[in-house]
Amino acid sequence: MILTPDTLVGVRRFLYGGRFDAYTQSKEGARIRRIISDTNAYFIFKWGRYWIAHIHQPQTGAFKNLGLNSTLTEALRHFSPNVIISVGVAFGIDYQTQNIGDVIVSRKLYPYSENKRDEDIVKPDRSQDKVIDDWLDVRFVNANGFLDGVTYGGILSGGSVMSSFEEKDRVCVAYSKGDYVVGGEMEGSALFQISQSRGIPCAVIKGICDWGVAKNDIFPDAPEQEEVFKDSLLPLTEKVS
Repeated sequence: MILTPDTLVGVRRFLYGGRFDAYTQSKEGARIRRIISDTNAYFIFKWGRYWIAHIHQPQTGAFKNLGLNSTLTEALRHFSPNVIISVGVAFGIDYQTQNIGDVIVSRKLYPYSENKRDEDIVKPDRSQDKVIDDWLDVRFVNANGFLDGVTYGGILSGGSVMSSFEEKDRVCVAYSKGDYVVGGEMEGSALFQISQSRGIPCAVIKGICDWGVAKNDIFPDAPEQEEVFKDSLLPLTEKVS
């Protein structure tokens, strides 16, 4: 199962390629099937060796009314996936060592919204840390070429958009070099909470689209989020399809 947030409005065309215009609900032999239920639309298709259920969540974030939490909870009433992956965009940590379009994959996830604060000092609640399932970790590490050019490490996950030098620095310095923080995003905390409670392996796979500071005001030449998906994330996912 693949989930993508609403900001990637053109993601289905990139994900499905020429099959996008052929999807249908009833035509026999169609390569993509659309199923509408409650607040979600599910797109079912064969990608390589695997059947995929793609859900385009109506809102970004983990715990908004129509964010990943409610979207995935509803989806799991209809599907029993072997793996759940949240695909989208993230902020990078260091523009001097990373590049826009770099792909980050979650070996660990650090939900920072619940961290304690002592004045301006952030104190991570390590009881909330998430670790990728061993079964999925082995497959990521051993998939031929999957991690080539990919940063596999710890990803921060918060409930709101990160767009401040000061806040980003406060959060990042709270984690050690051993935590190997490589980026941050907004959906992973709900993904891991729901998936792991049901014993379903999950991961966050995202492309860096900004640096979590003042967004495009400082880096006006940064590519659109859909371009990051098309140029960086889509080729990666095809390696394991």
